[in-house]
Amino acid sequence: MATSSSVPAEDRRWIVLTMVCLVLALGLPSLLLRAYVKLQVRKLITADDWIMLLAALLWIGYIVCQVAACANGLGGHRTDLPKDSYYYLVGTAHNGDVVEALRVGLLVTVYISARLTCSQFWYICTLLHVLTAAAARLSVGVSIALVATSAARRWIITIDLAVSTSASIALLFLLAFQCSPAPAFWARNRADAQRSCHTPTTTTSWFAFAALSAVADAILGSFTLPTLLDRHSTWRKRSAVGVLAFFAAAALATSALQTAQVPSLADLADLTFAAADFACFALLAPSLGLVAANLATLGPWIKELGWDMSTQAPARTARVRGGRTQVNVMRGRGEDVEAVLDAAVLEGLGRLEGGGD
Repeated sequence: MATSSSVPAEDRRWIVLTMVCLVLALGLPSLLLRAYVKLQVRKLITADDWIMLLAALLWIGYIVCQVAACANGLGGHRTDLPKDSYYYLVGTAHNGDVVEALRVGLLVTVYISARLTCSQFWYICTLLHVLTAAAARLSVGVSIALVATSAARRWIITIDLAVSTSASIALLFLLAFQCSPAPAFWARNRADAQRSCHTPTTTTSWFAFAALSAVADAILGSFTLPTLLDRHSTWRKRSAVGVLAFFAAAALATSALQTAQVPSLADLADLTFAAADFACFALLAPSLGLVAANLATLGPWIKELGWDMSTQAPARTARVRGGRTQVNVMRGRGEDVEAVLDAAVLEGLGRLEGGGD
């Protein structure tokens, strides 16, 4: 260790791991609720559900790799880490700091981290970040397109998804081959890594991708505004859509904060420490988008709880036909006893009026 025992080493790995716990606490319940609604309430699986399943698998793999990267040194200065935790030693099996991985609780990373290094895990994390964000956005867009009533809205969604997905694929290939050869990214000699990697091009591409992703997310999030601004919508529906809009706005804000951390990725000499802040916001952005996508499917479950999510409250009385008042009372869960009594009285009055005629 280059740092003396009297001066504690600067370490950001627990900040990253705190973000991991936060996104797990938000993402896993939303995934379980979506699965319950689709399998038990609606009993219907659509295209956006399969895309979300893919996004969830990528998201879980992303988190596992992020934890493994922290267990192997991400968040600490390169000079404070054992060399076999950061560099790849041919023919040597090493597991970095196994105690850290055990403490996090993901035992599966112990076996994997015995064969990969911190920089290799971070390399995989950047690829999974792009894939997870693209899959979550695609799921949201497809779910909106399935219920869209106008052709113009469907065209806007299609163009939005086509452009953002194409940008994600382009960045994915650029990140995969940002160094020539690719193993130079985790090379033992960091000077060789700086010479072999196209850092300025990669940094510029990250900026362009982050800006384009923010615009794409803003377009999809704007479809919630009509409901929020509609005075005829019930407060329950506006509240539910407001929660969805909050998570969408939080994902958008996190993407903007992530953009501010892009220059830190150019520090290949001390990448384990420099990339920690970027790693935090990179975790939050797709995770919040994933939560928003899952919350958008909970309408049937909310109705099952007795909440009326229709645009207008159900009418209790309607026009009189043949002297009889037609009554429309919602029966079932959450039944309004007072409404039922009022309906019975009105029904009786209608019959009396009909008999008098």
